[in-house]
Amino acid sequence: MSRLNAIRDTIRKFPDLPAMCGHMMKHRNDAHIDFARLARDIRYDPGVTANVLKLTNSAYFGLPQRVDSLQTAITLIGMKRLFETIVAGGVAGKLLVRLPGYHLDREEILSHSLWNALAAEEACRMLNRKPVELLFTCGLLHDLGKIVMDEFIQPVQAEILELVNAKHVSFDKAERRILGMSHAQAGAELLDRWKFPEEIIAAVRWHHEPAMAGAHRELVDTIHVADMLAYTEGLGAGIDGFKYTIWQESVTNLGMNIRLLERVASRTLDTMKELEHVLGGGREVRNGV
Repeated sequence: MSRLNAIRDTIRKFPDLPAMCGHMMKHRNDAHIDFARLARDIRYDPGVTANVLKLTNSAYFGLPQRVDSLQTAITLIGMKRLFETIVAGGVAGKLLVRLPGYHLDREEILSHSLWNALAAEEACRMLNRKPVELLFTCGLLHDLGKIVMDEFIQPVQAEILELVNAKHVSFDKAERRILGMSHAQAGAELLDRWKFPEEIIAAVRWHHEPAMAGAHRELVDTIHVADMLAYTEGLGAGIDGFKYTIWQESVTNLGMNIRLLERVASRTLDTMKELEHVLGGGREVRNGV
């Protein structure tokens, strides 16, 4: 079996997300959904219920009072945020893995992914822009493909790095040349298999090549800039983090500058600490990760 076929076989066999994630995808745009019935459906999964309440009561949402009722939580945060909350809970465990192919310890890909998600939203706030829909989920999932690709990266690390250094190509392009697929493409194919929305698939597929994003350019520009900022801050850099170049056109398109990027970075860490603690099962993020 060729390397590319083996990667695609791994994608086909990759475990599904919790059933509630699929249920929410079907109803996330349903303006007439019965919140009471939805709350009853969610209660059948105690893990999802616990995650929704923990996240709703976190600093991320900043609600003025504690929420103990699932139906109240759904009413306060709305369907789209509920979708993001349930997906975050479902994906977090998959992101708590060690990826030796990318030189990432168990906590690092979750830290990097959360940083991306939060920094992308913070950048929108700094620019007084309404965040693009599902921006948080796009940031959280952007490197999901590394989990698929890791076993294939391990035996060809030296070959990829030689290509990166000798030909001055980015790490994702070297992945594609040697393995037939990059981690960005692998993540997009997995999300397509899971029937995720088009905008999330595009953000994952093009986060290293925002000029290819077409109608989703603003969304992908935001994820790309947040991703590069995470690497600058040393979050989840691993083997490839410094093998990419930021697209200056993305920075310009968003109206960002160095001062704004520094402010985004400084305001992201505190929120990330608590949110990672919640999603990571109570583990505290390390300073400077």
